[in-house]
Amino acid sequence: MDNKVDKTQPSVDEIAAGWVVKMEESDLTKKEVAELNSWLKESEANKKMLVETAFVYGHSDILKNLEKLVPLKAQSLKRKKPVESKWAIPIVVSFFLVCFSFLYRLYPQDSFVTQVYSTKIGENSEFSLNDGSVVTLNTNTRISVQFSKSQRNVFLEEGQAFFNVAKDSSRPFTVSTDLGEVRAVGTAFGVYKRSEGVEVIVEEGTVAVKTSDNKFDTNNLKASLDKDTFQSGTKVTAGQMVIYSSEVSKVSSISHEKLTTKLLWKKGMILFEGEPLIKVVNEFSRYSKLKVRIVDMELSSIKVDGIFNVHDIEGMLASLRLNFNIELVKESDSVVLLKKKIEKGV
Repeated sequence: MDNKVDKTQPSVDEIAAGWVVKMEESDLTKKEVAELNSWLKESEANKKMLVETAFVYGHSDILKNLEKLVPLKAQSLKRKKPVESKWAIPIVVSFFLVCFSFLYRLYPQDSFVTQVYSTKIGENSEFSLNDGSVVTLNTNTRISVQFSKSQRNVFLEEGQAFFNVAKDSSRPFTVSTDLGEVRAVGTAFGVYKRSEGVEVIVEEGTVAVKTSDNKFDTNNLKASLDKDTFQSGTKVTAGQMVIYSSEVSKVSSISHEKLTTKLLWKKGMILFEGEPLIKVVNEFSRYSKLKVRIVDMELSSIKVDGIFNVHDIEGMLASLRLNFNIELVKESDSVVLLKKKIEKGV
């Protein structure tokens, strides 16, 4: 049988170094004391290594604590001579290398894994993230996702996205733009990067919004989660929305019907309720490479009502032609002009 050594398991000297570091930083908890005693009972070699490591470290408080934990005579500690000067530096350096190795294995670096998701013009896609969250991207949208053991960060480069966030109280979920950040733990909300600012709309739960000059604290995540997330920044709950740029606007409430309307894009639909034609044309231009231009500007103020498929710009144009007496002129394969239809004399 081929016996392989598991190199991922820390050695005795690494474990001993880890315990010494723990005792140096703070008093051991009852659970940690029990764990240490259990490890010490495994073998005399464990006891000896812990005492020797503590002696090299040379902290009197640690040595006193060890007299209570390790069943060795106090004299065995007192009899040890100070480390000879020619060995002092090598021993100390070796000790700290062991400590570093142990702590690196016990607490690996909080490295980020980055993934990029995007949609082209006219596309609408849903993606499952590795934490269980689900993100829906609207047309021409791009996000960068960076997850680690303590953080979940998303950067919205452009476009519009909706996030169904998997609840994880130990890892905040932050959606950033170049103008600010939105933070949540487990909720459902949308972020839309518009020319006039970033729109945030919440369907479920609560988020906190901050501008780029007042970002959330990522150095102390526990404090950030316990205090910062919902006690600073602008709190936005289900059925509310804000727009932020250099500052966060006043939170406004929206009806359930309005909320549903604003999120119809997830189903590939869009509803207009009396919006001017210029706004309708601009909105549809997000979903198609076909450019629509209004030639006669008096048409711009025509009020449009109706629900449309965002992927059917031809259908929208046909509806305009039939209902508003508008003439469609195909200037090229990529440009359509809207003109006021001139009635011919009888």
